[in-house]
Amino acid sequence: MIIANGNCTVKIKDSAGDGTITSSGVIGQAVNGATLEIDSGNFVSTRNNGFWAGGKNQTGHIIVNGGSITAQEFCIVAGKDSSITVNNGQFLAKDNAVFGGNGSAGYENISITINGGEMTGKIQTSGYTGCGIYMPTNGNVEVNGGVFNIHGVGICARAGQVTVNSGDFISDTVDAGWVGDKKTQISANGIYYDGAAKYPYLDSNAKVIVAGGTYMNTADPTIAGVKITQPDNGIEIQSEISEWSVAD
Repeated sequence: MIIANGNCTVKIKDSAGDGTITSSGVIGQAVNGATLEIDSGNFVSTRNNGFWAGGKNQTGHIIVNGGSITAQEFCIVAGKDSSITVNNGQFLAKDNAVFGGNGSAGYENISITINGGEMTGKIQTSGYTGCGIYMPTNGNVEVNGGVFNIHGVGICARAGQVTVNSGDFISDTVDAGWVGDKKTQISANGIYYDGAAKYPYLDSNAKVIVAGGTYMNTADPTIAGVKITQPDNGIEIQSEISEWSVAD
């Protein structure tokens, strides 16, 4: 396991080319405020998450500039006060979300920024649906580019703020399913803000800002786009949808 620990930045670069690290567990983790930066290489986790930025009550940061990550669960998960930044690369999650966090105490206040890359989200477990970005806690998700090819929902949020300035969200299913531990039927939209789940860190800062992006569902074009369900606890999921397109 690759560990970046403390006040440091650890860079991973495949100088020879075509190198692959395969593990049945987590491949790498950044903790105690460290940064793990991936420039190239191929990484495969056959049974687990690929990488952790931080962890429970642990802070860390992961930056991906290239390479590929394939994981049985999440490609990268963010822990408490932690961040994921993706500038490029290829990502495949076989049975969960490509990127995301955890809605329990000790994992709050995360940041996920996607500037580019190709994200593929599959699903294997019955009753569930694939997901590009899973946001179950407070913090921010920002998408400025990249392509999400998901057998399910592009972004599923239950707390925090989601901003999409650009990017392509492509789904290929009409089937709804569960995401995370909440048995809500999440449809295969580009963005689904599940306020009705009333997750613990849902608060008055909850918001969806859509300033761009392209949204496509190849199985049913009417599912593409943005869906927001409001909670019944007095909190309102704010929305600011100014410019975006649904592709047939």
